[in-house]
This record gives sequence, C-alpha cells and structure tokens, in this order.
Amino acid sequence: MQFLDLRDALQGREVCARASRQVTATVPPSATTSEWARWIDSQSTQGLVQESMHPNAYGQQGFGRCLALVYARPTGNQSCRNTAGAGPSGMYLTAG
Repeated sequence: MQFLDLRDALQGREVCARASRQVTATVPPSATTSEWARWIDSQSTQGLVQESMHPNAYGQQGFGRCLALVYARPTGNQSCRNTAGAGPSGMYLTAG
C-alpha cells in the first residue's frame, strides 16, 4: 500500500499566495505565475456548498504529474511538492 500526501502540493500557488497572481482582464493565465486553486461558492454550484476551494486546470495538471511520479515508484509513501516559478512539470516527490 502507498500513500501520496498532497498537503503541500499547492504551496505558494494557493489563493492569495505572495508568489502567485490572480488572473484578470489584464493579467493572462500562466502555469508559472497564476494561482492553482479557485473558490466555488453556493451561488455557482448545486447543493449546499459553502465557499469550497478546488484546484483549477493548473492545479489538476500538477496533481496529475504527482500521480504519474508516484505510479513510477511502486513502493513507499511520498509527499508531492512544487518547484517555485515552474509549471506543473516542476512537481516532484519526497519521501513521506
């Protein structure tokens, strides 16, 4: 059995992180500088959701990279992290 810890995978890329920027009309999305998460509120979804945060497309690509990396290592627990200033390809694993 393996365990993949994603707790720090979005560190530095979460909402309001100093190293990441929000996408606006004048700031285009970027895998290296944009936030990798977004808010989902009860006004835009069905059911009782109260401001839940989820990975956006960049965050999903980063998590996908983590899964590919852990799949290549058949044993051992791993922790997924990201490289500052890099896109989803900068994700890496540490022994966890």
